[in-house]
Amino acid sequence: MSVELPAPTRPPPPVFSGGAINGPPSTEASYYLFRLRQLQSYWYQNLFQTDPSKPIPDSLSFIWQVCLNMREWSESLPDSLPVGIREMLELELRYSYVYCIAPSARTPDVTDYGRLLIYEHVIFYIDRIHDITHATTNTAFYTYHDALRVYFMGSQFVAVLRDAADALFSGVRVPLSMPGKAPAPPLPQRDRNSSGDNLQRSLRSLERVGLTLKKYSERWEDALSLMGSFEIMSNSVMEDLKARIVRNAEQMQQPQPHHQQQQQLHQQHSQLLQQQAHHQQQQQQQSNQANQNMMYQQQRRPLPQQVPPQQQQQEVRWVDVDVAQIIRGGGQI
Repeated sequence: MSVELPAPTRPPPPVFSGGAINGPPSTEASYYLFRLRQLQSYWYQNLFQTDPSKPIPDSLSFIWQVCLNMREWSESLPDSLPVGIREMLELELRYSYVYCIAPSARTPDVTDYGRLLIYEHVIFYIDRIHDITHATTNTAFYTYHDALRVYFMGSQFVAVLRDAADALFSGVRVPLSMPGKAPAPPLPQRDRNSSGDNLQRSLRSLERVGLTLKKYSERWEDALSLMGSFEIMSNSVMEDLKARIVRNAEQMQQPQPHHQQQQQLHQQHSQLLQQQAHHQQQQQQQSNQANQNMMYQQQRRPLPQQVPPQQQQQEVRWVDVDVAQIIRGGGQI
């Protein structure tokens, strides 16, 4: 695969001759397929065709880098590609993500975030290939090898659900990027048909693996053995998912005493704050009224006469003023 590829070309406008369309075919789709094969060859050679007794140093950074290379390839696909070819290349990309992230002899350890990536890419792949196999017409070239891929993707899905179901359903954080290293791949956007919570999505995907293999068996009898093997492999995981769904439904129906107690305490606290605010407002109104009364009384008081110097040392007399009222601030509390 280490050869120079021809530049992609687009065909000229078609020429109509005697009712037929003549013109050279486009090499555009072939160019991007060859480019993807180069990227796949690189990581497959390193992961599976090299001495398995020698683990890859900093294997996680290696995996993130090859995922970045393939993501950049997918972002370079032109809009002019036929819909069926683009869909087939998209499935090839998802399959490649899962293949290189999955554990191997040289990269035996998979993080929970890696399992989450496998989980999301498998769901996307299974949803699309299920619709393709059940469509009345196929717009791209699919073979028995795609049945083998469905089985592989389903087995990886079972593995991550068996190893890290709690982490997948509770949430996994995106790991921080290391300086100078490729960042962790972003989670793929959910397909519009992939609705429901992760429990429902998981159960639906497992069922669609079996349905897809059953559909393939109508053309290739060997797909029946793949379907039977997958049913045995996934049976315990499917039972666990169904049990989780039942438990969640029961918990939603049961009263939550602790939650209700917290809600009551919150309501009592809110009422107490409202009472205190009302009490403070009444005090402020009473204080303002007392101040207004004092000002009114002082305005009615006659102007003081000049006090002789010899009388300035005498005790001051308060006229028409209630001293106790001034001390209290006015009003009854």
